[in-house]
Amino acid sequence: MLLQLVVINYKDDWKCIKRLFDSIALQQDVDFNDISVLLENDGDQVLIDTSHFYEYPFRIEYNIEEWSGCSGIRQHGMDRVTADYVMFCDGDDLFYRMNALWEILKTIKDKKPDIITSRFTTDMCVNDPNVCEYFQSYFKENVWIHGKVFSMDFLRRHNIKWNVKLKIYEDSYFVRLCFAYNPNKIDIDETIWFWKWRPSSITRSDTKWADHTYVEKMQSNEELVRQFLSRNMIGDAANYAMVQIYECYFVLLESYWLEDEMRPYASKIEIEFIEYWKEFSWLLARVRYDDARVMMDVIRKRMYNEKGRLELEYLTFREWRDRIFRKYGFIK
Repeated sequence: MLLQLVVINYKDDWKCIKRLFDSIALQQDVDFNDISVLLENDGDQVLIDTSHFYEYPFRIEYNIEEWSGCSGIRQHGMDRVTADYVMFCDGDDLFYRMNALWEILKTIKDKKPDIITSRFTTDMCVNDPNVCEYFQSYFKENVWIHGKVFSMDFLRRHNIKWNVKLKIYEDSYFVRLCFAYNPNKIDIDETIWFWKWRPSSITRSDTKWADHTYVEKMQSNEELVRQFLSRNMIGDAANYAMVQIYECYFVLLESYWLEDEMRPYASKIEIEFIEYWKEFSWLLARVRYDDARVMMDVIRKRMYNEKGRLELEYLTFREWRDRIFRKYGFIK
């Protein structure tokens, strides 16, 4: 078998899951013997009636686990994969194109890559929950799991697994760890996946979700840096540590840049920042000058305001580090 789709199911009823399965059944010019679906129930007590599965031309295996979160249930599914490749799918999303699987399977057969990436698109009900707006495809170089396919040989060879400690930002951990091994990566320059709007999704209904969960984002990055260190990948550990603490300090901890709605979260973020600094500041000495300059330039470009005025004054890497020492009384 070439490809297995690991579909996670938590609080998605059959109507929702059916939409995904229908989008698979509609795929054109595909030998359905080449694929199968592993539907992984993450402790949801509302079970799917498996009699629905018989109407589909591909094999579906339904597995029920105790709740473990996105990382845990994806790892359960990955442990069951017997195909050459795996694709991780959320149960409330679907394939965007009717030739999406044809593109994926052809790429597997012709190129045998370590990773396949593609574009994905999404809809969003911004002002009216009944009226959706459609957005352009997301760029391919992203850290979401959507539209990506992984060689099981590549994952096993590098012992890459989901981090079960992470309940959110788990996909950025997984994808960045994969990319760090310089995989043979093939980009399908098409929109393959549709990240579908669901009103009950916190990440979609809360426009400030990314800000409110910044501590969890830092914790995901901490796990990634620790993983790089355990693999003796010091350069990757240093680069990711620097980007995280530099961004956190200037975006969220300098009071004159802090947005009013973020002020209630600032103290919690600062506590996490101090612990992060204590653990990883020694890595900053391992960051190459050219890498530091590029990363600092990238962060500056992200901090233009609406009028195009640069809000972050120019600082050298050493000046910024010394400012941290002074502000928090760390011993140099």
